[in-house]
Amino acid sequence: MRTKFSLLLIVLSFELMLFVLPDLLYAQNPTQGGKAAEDENLFIPNLDLLIQLAQESSPLLEEQSAMIAIRELQEKSIKNEWTRYLLFFSEYRYGSIMLLADGWPITSGDKSNSTWYNVGARFQLTPFDVLDLGKKRKIAKHQVEVEIAKKEELMRMIHDDVIRLWNKLVSYQEIVKINQNHIAGQEGNLSYAEQEYKAGDIPIMEYSRIMEIKTKADQEYQLAKKELRETYYLLESIVGVKLSTLKPNSK
Repeated sequence: MRTKFSLLLIVLSFELMLFVLPDLLYAQNPTQGGKAAEDENLFIPNLDLLIQLAQESSPLLEEQSAMIAIRELQEKSIKNEWTRYLLFFSEYRYGSIMLLADGWPITSGDKSNSTWYNVGARFQLTPFDVLDLGKKRKIAKHQVEVEIAKKEELMRMIHDDVIRLWNKLVSYQEIVKINQNHIAGQEGNLSYAEQEYKAGDIPIMEYSRIMEIKTKADQEYQLAKKELRETYYLLESIVGVKLSTLKPNSK
């Protein structure tokens, strides 16, 4: 007798849960309110504009551009390094200087006080220096090319990341819309099943199955919204601006 009474209480408690749970689901319905509409209608700017903004705001690209400028200055300095081997000299003399004629001293008045200036240039560059300078120029040019290649690779990576996130954002936005419509249909099914169960037209297991389908639809919808928001915020982080500010006529 006690066992039958316990089973009866369990059945009554389960039936009470089935009647109360739909009301709780409706109260927490994710398709109601402005938040769902906001997720569904998030503004997604033009892909080319996002790529351009992401590359312009990238601190890594800015740092790499500065590195290229440094390497170019080093290359220019090495190209002008040959001037270190060019020597200029000047000489000033005043006093008694012996005059020469055909390489022989002049016998009469062979000395006079004069001022002499001597200016010249000398280029001291050995074959070893020529080879060393050539090697330094090649190394400097290669370093500039390496830094330029790094910048191009960074630009390509940013380009690919923006495209990947943009495609995910568009896809998740469509998934949210689909799940939202699916939930609306499941709400109708659950409401109809509740009426049938109360009228005794369907068994409790059928009613539970329909409720489980509705619960899974809610879970899929919430997961899709989570992925949508995460992708949206990641894209904003890469671009460097709020995507809503890129909407035409936005303030």
